[in-house]
Amino acid sequence: MYDCNLCSKNMRCFYELKGSNADNTKILFILNQPDERIVDKDYFRLLIETRTGKKLIELLEYCDRTLDDVNVTNAFKGIVPKLDYHRGGEHSRYPTKQESDVCLEQVLLPQIKKFQPKAIISFGAITYKTLFPEKSKTKSLEESFGEVNLFLDIPTLIFYHPSAFWHHGLEKRQTYYAVAKVFLNSFDKPSGLSLF
Repeated sequence: MYDCNLCSKNMRCFYELKGSNADNTKILFILNQPDERIVDKDYFRLLIETRTGKKLIELLEYCDRTLDDVNVTNAFKGIVPKLDYHRGGEHSRYPTKQESDVCLEQVLLPQIKKFQPKAIISFGAITYKTLFPEKSKTKSLEESFGEVNLFLDIPTLIFYHPSAFWHHGLEKRQTYYAVAKVFLNSFDKPSGLSLF
């Protein structure tokens, strides 16, 4: 966690959870935005304890990988103030376009260039809209799911956020996970990317 003043005064931000083998695999997972519970817990512990984190770990296990094999970050780094959520509870608000643009230009792009991933998985709508703003205007996340596009000349798989799998049975989740497994396994072979 660190304090950032780029888009808002004194916003608490999360940079990354870099696995011990991530510099070898060069796989980058980009999630939407950090959970406000990260203030009280470290990100690794948060991932292994929350429903969303457990689905992310389940996906990694299906792909014969662990958190050690990936660099996990967020499209938007800041923990924004809570709002009353439309279903009754509290939830972090989504970042504004201005906040997202500043974070992308000032933090995420330099982070990606420094890490130099050979594969990215873009998780969720905020990440999709951040990385592919023009495409997302004409094609929804659902319509783009499973597509591989280039972001900074890096093959990037457009994928649902792990929270989308809460209500799906194991068989349906494994169908989705198979898409990620084929994508990630294509980078273990010298021939490059060939999904189908």
